[in-house]
Amino acid sequence: MRSGIMDSATATPTAKCRRRAQAARSILAGLLIASVVWFARFSRSAEFGLYEDDWTRIPGAIEMSSGQLAAFALDSLANFRGQGRPLHQIFIAGFSALGWMIDRLHGIYLIGYLIVASNAVLFYILLRRIHSHQLGIVGALAFALYSADSTQAFITHSFGLQTSLTLLLLASLSYVSRRPALAYSLLLASVLTYETPYFVFLAIPLLAYPWDRQAPRRLALHAAIMAALFLTLTLLRLMVGDINLEIVSSDARLETSLRHMLLGPVWSLRSFLDRPRETFPTADPNMALVVLAAFCVFLAVLYGWAIARDRGTADADAKPAGGRSDQAARRHQLFVAGGLRNERIQVLLRLAGVGLLMLVLAYPLTFTTEPYFVYGRVTRIHLAAVAGTSLLIASLWMIVVEGLPNEAPRLAASAMLALGFAALMGFGQLLQQSYVASWESQKAVWRQLLTLAADSGDGTAIVVDSSRLEAGLHIGANSWNMPRVLEGILRFPSAWQVPPSAYRMKPGWQALLDADGGRLVLGPPAADTPPDHVREAESGDLILIVTDGGDFVRQDSPIEVNGRAYPLKPRSPPILPLLERRPFFHFLIDDVAH
Repeated sequence: MRSGIMDSATATPTAKCRRRAQAARSILAGLLIASVVWFARFSRSAEFGLYEDDWTRIPGAIEMSSGQLAAFALDSLANFRGQGRPLHQIFIAGFSALGWMIDRLHGIYLIGYLIVASNAVLFYILLRRIHSHQLGIVGALAFALYSADSTQAFITHSFGLQTSLTLLLLASLSYVSRRPALAYSLLLASVLTYETPYFVFLAIPLLAYPWDRQAPRRLALHAAIMAALFLTLTLLRLMVGDINLEIVSSDARLETSLRHMLLGPVWSLRSFLDRPRETFPTADPNMALVVLAAFCVFLAVLYGWAIARDRGTADADAKPAGGRSDQAARRHQLFVAGGLRNERIQVLLRLAGVGLLMLVLAYPLTFTTEPYFVYGRVTRIHLAAVAGTSLLIASLWMIVVEGLPNEAPRLAASAMLALGFAALMGFGQLLQQSYVASWESQKAVWRQLLTLAADSGDGTAIVVDSSRLEAGLHIGANSWNMPRVLEGILRFPSAWQVPPSAYRMKPGWQALLDADGGRLVLGPPAADTPPDHVREAESGDLILIVTDGGDFVRQDSPIEVNGRAYPLKPRSPPILPLLERRPFFHFLIDDVAH
């Protein structure tokens, strides 16, 4: 008895030191992952602005009082608003208001960064828990640099889409920790935020439990619970007339799901090759320095940590895929310590298979865009694929490392992956350049429009020739949501029935003027317009902005179409400069410091 007590007492300091070392290593890993997210997506966020959907949601949210936010949240939940995603619009409004209170637009992007970085850190924790620190760090780096979905910094997506991943990862960690009730509750919250990550959770039992005789029954019960939740939510969305259900209930829905499940993984994995090829031809000296520094850091991490087991510092917490039982963990530690490489590879092959399954399950609910769209906010189709893709890449890379005979080829393998990750860091710089350029383009355009169309009033439509409007490569500028910008920076009198808006017109729009009354439908096919801004206007209500020598000018002479002249709105005293300015006026027009 005494000997046992003495042995326990003697072992305690060793166990404590090991736990402290593991905790320190995890903290360092978290800091590294968060830093990678910052430099890849947010390091230039001080130069970012509002884009596309942001103009619909953010200006109003930052002006809500706490009482108005609470009422908005209760109404969204009670009436299942937001296309059946009540938490989606609650998160966007709530985080926008909170960020604005912290540090205006800077604070909004800070919260967006914290959400995206938290997701990468949570993924590290999940992989470390189901297998090892080595797998966790490689998978989390792939997660942080994932570029098939290029919208992480887009405010509407960081608040309204990335939060669904946060809840999914928390649900996965809860399930792995044997807390099923909490796990399914978080999963429900995830689908009420954004639905495409939902089916990824089908694969989580393969990570949480051993692959034994109970596995089929366990998987069947898990699938039944998820099916019941999904059916209940579908019925609720039908009851509230969710427009997205019109899409998913069409005859082509099954064909679209299957096609996306086949093509989506290809394009998701392909991005890890295509994005670096985009980076190197456009690299400037500053970007080259970023890529070089990132390469050095990643090489040190991948070679120093992921290969550490050969130097006697293997993870004591390494676990086999699909099992966390003490017996399985001990068996895994034995074959790790004994160098039974085939056993380790079998474990990693299982993990790679689960990653591939998660990747395929990321696409059944992607109906509104196509997987081969690789630029702009439509790349959200790949949002849910980040977990499966990252797990698959990390597992395959560790399999390669396990199969190499000594340190020299392992160093070469580490260098190759480090170079790929560094190139993805460079692609992140390209993304941020696009965000900066799109915001600068909006500022340049709107400063001219407010001067040229200063006499806009009730019923006025500012139609802008699109030949000089830059749309933005990775994020839209002066695009389909342009009609909402004016109302986002100025407060119109309540007596105005049709407040003025600006429209980006398509080539040949003049031919769509009605021959009898000179009326024009401000919407498709003349212009890309939000549904609530589609309206008819007579030519006498139009202010036409065209280009002359690269600058915007206002055309006063009538429009001539098919031999007929259509008069435009005559110039009158300024109105817009007299209106109350909303907060974002100063960011867009005055260019104040954030």
